[in-house]
Amino acid sequence: MNSLLSLTMGYLIGSVNPSAFISSIRGTDIRKTGTGNLGATNAMLNFGKAAGLLVMLFDMGKAYLAFRLAQALFPTGGLSGLIAGSAAVAGHIFPFYLGFRGGKGLASLGGLILAFDTDTFLLLLGLGVALMIITNISISLQLTSALFFPVCACLLTGDLRVLLISAVPCALVLIKHRSNIAAAIRREDVRVRDFAREHMSSHSRNRDKL
Repeated sequence: MNSLLSLTMGYLIGSVNPSAFISSIRGTDIRKTGTGNLGATNAMLNFGKAAGLLVMLFDMGKAYLAFRLAQALFPTGGLSGLIAGSAAVAGHIFPFYLGFRGGKGLASLGGLILAFDTDTFLLLLGLGVALMIITNISISLQLTSALFFPVCACLLTGDLRVLLISAVPCALVLIKHRSNIAAAIRREDVRVRDFAREHMSSHSRNRDKL
């Protein structure tokens, strides 16, 4: 019963989508523009960096909240937090009231990892960023988080059930990023160093105009 309640609660919390609310206020359905997703990246593309940052923090926070809340409500259920956090990622990707069309889940997966173990979060974040810089592939952070979190979680707990449960949201994130992965394989994705160089150059030009 605790598992079912954790699952339901996590999904409902995860389905709360700030991008959809901002889109409604602005009168723009961002599922028809930009990347076509209700996530932080598309919010930034359509409404600016501040909106993108707000959405990212919110999406991380709801998975973190689901994890911690389930732990507090069901302290005897050792997997309740992980189940709720994983369900929050699924809720973000497949919100029932938005036709099951949400975001790609990376920020929410980050919130789940952070709630599970801070050191694991920092390790995967650092590794992902390092690989982005070294390989020049923008999808590196998503791949690192989704591929290595279940393994790290299992090694940390010694519980095979943790591996199986955490693999579900990670698989969903990989599936939602399949077009990005295909683009990276074709070398048609955004090149990290090129993007950074262009952004820094643009910032420098704007500063010189002041």
